[in-house]
Amino acid sequence: MRRFLPVALLAALLAAAVAAHAQAQDFFWPQWHETRVCPAASGEHEPPAFDAPECRDIALFDVDPQDELLWVRVPVRLGPAAPAPAGVYVSARAASAVWLNGAYLGANGRPAAHAGEERPGVMDLVLYAPPDLLEEGENTVVLLMSAHRGFVHLGNPVHLVGIGTYGDPAGTRLQAYWPALLTFGALFAGAVYFAAAALRGSAAVGSGALALAAAAACAQLVAEVLRGLWAYPYPVHDLRLVAIVALAALSGSALSLFAWAQAFRRGYALVFAASLALASGAALAVGSFDLKAVIALLGPIVFAVGALSVAAVRGQRHALAPLGLLALFAAVVLVAPGQFLDRYFYLMMAGLLFALFARQALMLAEETRRRREEQGRALRLEQALARARERSAPTRLPVSGAGRIDLVEAERIVRCQAAGDYVELHLDSGACLLHDGTLGALEAELPETFLRVHRSHIVNTGHIAALERDPSGVGELVLETGARVPVSRRILPRVRGALRGVRPDGA
Repeated sequence: MRRFLPVALLAALLAAAVAAHAQAQDFFWPQWHETRVCPAASGEHEPPAFDAPECRDIALFDVDPQDELLWVRVPVRLGPAAPAPAGVYVSARAASAVWLNGAYLGANGRPAAHAGEERPGVMDLVLYAPPDLLEEGENTVVLLMSAHRGFVHLGNPVHLVGIGTYGDPAGTRLQAYWPALLTFGALFAGAVYFAAAALRGSAAVGSGALALAAAAACAQLVAEVLRGLWAYPYPVHDLRLVAIVALAALSGSALSLFAWAQAFRRGYALVFAASLALASGAALAVGSFDLKAVIALLGPIVFAVGALSVAAVRGQRHALAPLGLLALFAAVVLVAPGQFLDRYFYLMMAGLLFALFARQALMLAEETRRRREEQGRALRLEQALARARERSAPTRLPVSGAGRIDLVEAERIVRCQAAGDYVELHLDSGACLLHDGTLGALEAELPETFLRVHRSHIVNTGHIAALERDPSGVGELVLETGARVPVSRRILPRVRGALRGVRPDGA
């Protein structure tokens, strides 16, 4: 059952993303720089006139209800074709109450002047706007907002206020993430595969680092899209942001360790600790959580790029491949920092895993080829030693039949064929002896130069001339005497391997 969990989660994420994409909404944005803010007092329940001396005009992104109770007025201009059905959208880390053109629409939690009185609202809200409230031209959205229940201070806690087609507010969130969601399966599979490789001892440090990077990226992707899957109360948003930054630092440090392990054979713990310290310090030095996540991921990568560059300059050519990989990551971050964590990071991680899967497959194929060649050489040596032993000390088989027992040298026997309760022994002279016994018992007495190719046939491999196979897949051995012996389909690969001097797996 557990193996189906990632598949089910991926299917749910993709289904949600497709549904969100289908909900293409006509949206009317606010007049960003015409927002007016006034302080609110405890017990106020009706919008003010916004003409008090302490009121001020600011940009919507600069509205900050953290540890405060504020009245906020946001103008939204509608065109002649208003959305139907319409809704007022509010995306903010705050509790709020909402009015449209003077009419109360509803509340998101309960805004208050103090934390004990506040009930947290959800991050993304849509309230139905009756058609008779909408006007062509300017419409006024008023909010009473507070945010006392968070544990981190955000630079821009208010993200959006606007009017659009009524629907799931998570829709537009998931539309930005659905290309990255396609990589979830690859990231999960990569984490499992390389963790297993590390436990098997196959390049343990590099495989373990890659498994950690893939697992952290997988968890980070889930944290990123969580806002589009769950209408969580705004204090959860703080936990989500901290988790994204921490997972970005872990991903970057693990990638740094992976690249280091491709070029060097020591200093792993120091490199990983230094990468984590650099990521943590850099993330703490900046304010925006989006920038924190980018810096937390980029810091360890830049550190590894510098170390690998020094190694490459000193003539260590094995540092060039991981250096190019990390330099590509860093370049994409610098070119598209806004979309890197939302999309490109996961696509690049999936591409890296695919490339490493391909490399692993080629290495496995090469290892299999070398192993089969070694097995072939060992088998040919065994066969040569068996023939040499037969020449120096021929095996003599007691053949009983017709009231007598004859000793027959094994190397003279070309083939053995079951005949009821007896076994026919065909000799190189053309003679045929009838042995009173079973083919199974005789097989145990024959030397290693003999091979059972069918339930009724054993052949001396020294007398095989050719192996033929008809279109139906049935094989047949042609012996030096001209006799033809059938080969069962089950044993055919082993016979073919014996003739080529290769022992098939499991044979």
